[in-house]
Amino acid sequence: MSPALVVRPEDPLDLDEARRLVDAIESLPPSLRVHVDLSTVREVHPTGLAALACALDRGGRVTVGGLRRQDERLLAYLLANPPSSTPADSPGSPPAPPLRGGEATA
Repeated sequence: MSPALVVRPEDPLDLDEARRLVDAIESLPPSLRVHVDLSTVREVHPTGLAALACALDRGGRVTVGGLRRQDERLLAYLLANPPSSTPADSPGSPPAPPLRGGEATA
């Protein structure tokens, strides 16, 4: 299934541009699928990618493409689920902190 809307952010994808992009995506109808095309963005800041990752965690409604390999790895890390329990080999480890403004993942 192809996305209904392709969005190409401005260069660089810094925190301000990512926030602008996320605000624009959130203002769209919830049923509209969005693909963020980063293939023309030459400079991707980690903070911008982190802000964009928050919009991506919406059940597949928002997808991204055109990332360089290093940015793909960072995005995969940002979207990874933390372990649900403390590993047996480190009984004194504190639990993972909640993500995204208090929403815990299971």
